[in-house]
Amino acid sequence: DGHGGGGGGGVPDLDSAEFEEDETLGTCVALRDFLSEYHAHYVVDGALVSQMRLLPRAGKRPEIMVNRQFARDVPSMLRINGRPPVGDSDEEKVREAYAGLVRVSDGNSEKAQRVALVANQNLGICVYERLVTATAAARPDLCVLQAGQHYVDVRAGRRGAAVVFA
Repeated sequence: DGHGGGGGGGVPDLDSAEFEEDETLGTCVALRDFLSEYHAHYVVDGALVSQMRLLPRAGKRPEIMVNRQFARDVPSMLRINGRPPVGDSDEEKVREAYAGLVRVSDGNSEKAQRVALVANQNLGICVYERLVTATAAARPDLCVLQAGQHYVDVRAGRRGAAVVFA
């Protein structure tokens, strides 16, 4: 019957429950405005995303400079075109991920650096906080929870790189 045992009306079985999307709970903002807000709150002095990490030359691989937030988050939550970066060590995964950013940025390393500012855990925090605020305003009876594994996927698109939080 979709309800737990015991008295009262029971508790719905969330594994088999069907939910309808409530479009009033969404949040939409122009990209320029989102990036301005994001940078004001997350790309600030002292934040890991504002600190750089140098990965020295390794064999035939050149040295690269990436922000520390990106380097920290690559092994656990970054994908490029749906695939996690490969490598035997976290450093190899960071190198592979950064090379992937350059590829989806049409070979433009400056653009890849800008994408790396957003392609990290801060994006999830920012999106979550926006959703909590929008939900609280529209439906104070609901509580937004983070659940399960989430990741950031940088995808190549017709109009350039897209950063997707999933």
